[in-house]
Formats: sequence, C-alpha cells, structure tokens
Amino acid sequence: FYAQSCTITMDHKINQSSRDLEDVADITKRRSVGANKDQRRKPLRIGLLGCGAINSKVAEMIEKGDAGPAVLAAVLVRTEQSKQELQSSLLPATTIVTTKSDDFFSTNSNWSLCIEAAGQPAVRQYGKRCLEMGRDLMITSIGSLTDDALYDDLRVAAEANGSRLILCTGSLPAVDWMGSAALDHCTEVKVTQIKPPKAWLGTPAEVDHPDLLTITEPRTLFEGSARMAATMFPKNANVAAMLALATA
Repeated sequence: FYAQSCTITMDHKINQSSRDLEDVADITKRRSVGANKDQRRKPLRIGLLGCGAINSKVAEMIEKGDAGPAVLAAVLVRTEQSKQELQSSLLPATTIVTTKSDDFFSTNSNWSLCIEAAGQPAVRQYGKRCLEMGRDLMITSIGSLTDDALYDDLRVAAEANGSRLILCTGSLPAVDWMGSAALDHCTEVKVTQIKPPKAWLGTPAEVDHPDLLTITEPRTLFEGSARMAATMFPKNANVAAMLALATA
C-alpha cells in the first residue's frame, strides 16, 4: 500500500449515490463452464456478518431470487434489537438470526459463504475463524487488510483450509483492468474520492475542519497513501485499499 496514493476531496454540491450492491451478491450467479444447462446445482448457502445497509440489500436480493440459486442460512448481528427486527421481517423461519457468534459459526448454520459488511473490527474478530472452518469469506471492509499481520493470518488460514478470501470491489470498477495495467511499467496509481460534507462526520476530517458543514467550496481533506487513508477513514476509504491491492 505504501506506493499507492490517495487524494480525498469534498464537494458540497455532489450527492453521493448508493453503491451498486449487486456486485456483493453477484458471486451467487456464477455458473460452471461447460456445465449441462439442464443440470441444477445446490443453492449456495450464505451467512451474513452484519445486516446494515449493504447486507440488508443482499438479504433482500436472496429472498427475491435476484441473487441466483442461494439460501440465507444465518445472520450475525450486534444487538438484540437488530435481531428482533430481522426476525419480524420477511426472512424465512429457517434462517438463524443471532447475536452469538458460536451459533452463527455452528454446524447447524451450515453456510459455505460468509459475506462481511460489519466494519473492519468484524474482519479482525471473525475472519480467521471463518476461513479455518473451510468456509469462504467475502469482505467489504477491505481497509482491514492494511494490517499486514491480519492479512497474513487470513491468507495462511485460507491456504491451509482450502477456503477463499474474496475481496468485494464495491464501487471500484474495472479492477481486473487495473491489475493488468500494474504489470506494465505502472509505478503510481491515484484515486480521488469526492463525498458530501456529512459523509466525513465522525472522522479525523471533522477535527481538522471544524467548519465542515458550512463550507461552500471543494476542499482537500487528506492526501497520502492508501494504507493511511483506509486506516484513518475506515468507513470511507475501502475503495482506496481495494485499488492498492489490485495494483500492488
């Protein structure tokens, strides 16, 4: 990450649109090359780590059948209130909704792919456990991998147990193209993120810019490495970490 740079700017006139969440669930739509068209495969059983804005959309797509042949097997949430709200929603009765990690990771849950959308602490707390069970893990909190020790632990766990660590590209397009370009004399990659002022509340930007909500012109809040951006702005700069990984 050290060789990569990130410039974060802000424009009060730009409204941030919702992420294209279909990329998160798109893994369930893959088909084996050369498979018989009439042959039906077993539905992919999915566990959701967190159920906020991203994973609630994933859950909705699974239940509507928009995510391909998939079943929502289990959901791990932080609070009892979240658990009760999900249980009273349209989730099937067979879906395990729990605040207890042991229940989520139990053999009864029987999911094979975990989709994380609960923040960097969740990757640190549960990532290795998931991979060591031989289950695949898709993470949206890419910035957690700026921790070299954590990244090595997850990579080793995946290799040792035949599981996969899948990095969700989120709002970053053409990751394959970026990776290919990095193979040919590419020494620097830059990413500029532009978000409305309120998106930076609760971050170091609010401390450094007390007039955050009253500015009227674009302003640069941070310039530096992708590693530092993802560390300082864990909820805002995962895209910078994804680009750095793709082009490393």
